[in-house]
Amino acid sequence: MAASMATSTRTTTKTSAATSTGTTTKTSTATSTRTTTKTSAATSTGTTTKTSTATSTRTTTKTLTVTSTRATTATSTRTSIKTITATSTRTTTMTSTATSTRTTTAASIGTSTRTITATSIVTSPLTTSSVRASTGM
Repeated sequence: MAASMATSTRTTTKTSAATSTGTTTKTSTATSTRTTTKTSAATSTGTTTKTSTATSTRTTTKTLTVTSTRATTATSTRTSIKTITATSTRTTTMTSTATSTRTTTAASIGTSTRTITATSIVTSPLTTSSVRASTGM
């Protein structure tokens, strides 16, 4: 009897995570101030004063935020089980029986009878027995 068993298990886990964050802040400030003073005087008793003031303020703020997250998980499991069982039984039984009878008659001696019995039993693969019996005169 022969038996072989093979078990194979393979597990693969692959995880990839990518995180990208981009933040852009752009601020521009422009300030412009203009002052104009104009004075003119004439021989006549007239005085003219002209004052002009202009103030301009501009503020621009731009904010851009980009967030990207990507996660990938892959799991692969493979299991392989292989079992091989082989059983071989061989039994051989051989029985042989031989009987031999010999009778001799002599007028002056008497009668003689001899019997030989031989029995042989062979069992394969391990057992062998043999019996031999002899009876006679």
